[in-house]
Amino acid sequence: MPSEGLTIVWRFAVKAGKEEEFERIYGPNGDWAVLFRKAAGYGGTELHKSREIARTYVVIDRWKSHEVKDRFNDEYHTLDVRCEALTEKEEHMGDFSPIGAPARQLISSGSPFEGKIGMSRAVRVGSLIAVSGTAPIKGGKAACIGDAAAQARVCLEIIRKALADAGASLENVVRTRTLLKRIEDWEAVAKVHGEYFREIRPANTVMQVSRFIDPDWLVEIEADAVLS
Repeated sequence: MPSEGLTIVWRFAVKAGKEEEFERIYGPNGDWAVLFRKAAGYGGTELHKSREIARTYVVIDRWKSHEVKDRFNDEYHTLDVRCEALTEKEEHMGDFSPIGAPARQLISSGSPFEGKIGMSRAVRVGSLIAVSGTAPIKGGKAACIGDAAAQARVCLEIIRKALADAGASLENVVRTRTLLKRIEDWEAVAKVHGEYFREIRPANTVMQVSRFIDPDWLVEIEADAVLS
């Protein structure tokens, strides 16, 4: 199989009333994606719904190679049986190799700023993943007000989730940037950064900024990752 990757395409006709469960299992963060993320070669899943044919979906799985995907053949059965109850028809459309520029994958964390600014929590193009400046937000509001270290931990957990949604992990991070409202917080924030990256050792920059969008934010963190 070509080294540049493998794209596997499936088409499903879903039983009436089973659409929500099907979308939950086959979506980018569904049960299949959770299984596939155990392999370093998994590149993500896309779920598309037909605009013309009722209850018809296309699922696109991306892999580095056919050999990596095959590692899970023994684990398919239980999930396959569960999924058979949801569909009327399943069709393997084929295995494909990419031509030209790699696909662009946009990752959302649900932040209210994504729509306002016109941004994504992370963007993946091929093996490169860029995670936007990540603020300490929970439930749409600033978290852990007054505690820079706790806010840094919130930021890093959001980054961890964004990387997972892009088919990566903290181990793939090659650079982080730490933005602080108060430079005197650098040691407390650096200690938290070390908890997450002590063995990974990405390149890092620490800087002070004059202010953030929300005055209760004391820190933002960015991250760049590369899937090897």
